[in-house]
Amino acid sequence: MRLSLLWVGKTRETWLKAGLDAYLSRLGHYMTVSVREVKDARPGGRGGRAAAVRAEGHRLLAAVPPGAHLVALDERGRAFDSPGLAAFLGALEDRGVRDLAVAAGGAYGLDAAVLDRAETVLSLSPLTLTHEMARLVCVEQLYRACTIRAGTPYHH
Repeated sequence: MRLSLLWVGKTRETWLKAGLDAYLSRLGHYMTVSVREVKDARPGGRGGRAAAVRAEGHRLLAAVPPGAHLVALDERGRAFDSPGLAAFLGALEDRGVRDLAVAAGGAYGLDAAVLDRAETVLSLSPLTLTHEMARLVCVEQLYRACTIRAGTPYHH
């Protein structure tokens, strides 16, 4: 399976970047992974926050590979435990999904157009996470799901 991670803006915190790099490297043992950072929008202009989120949403949707199953990360989405996420990935593979795209919004979340386009809306936690922290949690959980599926000892 090919995985496209799509998120708004760059990861600025060096410790989060180091964690992402570590887990992206590990995840690469199980699937082909690409990261696409789309430009974030500033809410200070005309239209404010809503216009910024809409612009980011258009950029995210433009970055989704053709035919990919789109998963949108949103606090109101479906929650899985780690074995459940592993089963979800397995079910996608069983259905013949070869391209998976995971979209994470910026500081103000995802535009409704991204949520509408998504085949799956997933919540990482009922807690509020920064958008940069959500990236790390997402990548670590995808790695964990892959190890569960492979039967390796990372997940106890």
